[in-house]
Amino acid sequence: MRNYKGKRVDNGELVHGWYMEHPFKDDPTKPLSVIVQDEIPYEVIPESVGQSTGRKDKTETEAFGGDIVKFDDHEYLAEIKYFPEFAAFLFDSHNEETRNSSQILMLWSMDFKIVGNVHTHPELIK
Repeated sequence: MRNYKGKRVDNGELVHGWYMEHPFKDDPTKPLSVIVQDEIPYEVIPESVGQSTGRKDKTETEAFGGDIVKFDDHEYLAEIKYFPEFAAFLFDSHNEETRNSSQILMLWSMDFKIVGNVHTHPELIK
């Protein structure tokens, strides 16, 4: 089972664990997004949830969708995103000059370091 990461509703901290949408609370028609970490469920902001890519950065930190990374060989930062057209997690530089698909695919094999997350450090990627 893949790991997930999301931002808690109550205090903004990131939690890691398994993710589910649970139909309870005041309105059962609106699912509650929950990540369970160490057997404790935490309500998370649905838009902040990122799935593990199955890869680690050069410091052995697990990489998730929404993480912002820096490459040793490049000056720009990129966001890890899921691209349905490639059925894969890839890097999105948010820069039109470096944003073609062949370049994005090549970057996945490069060494990178996670420097933040788009939900906790959005200013890094703009």
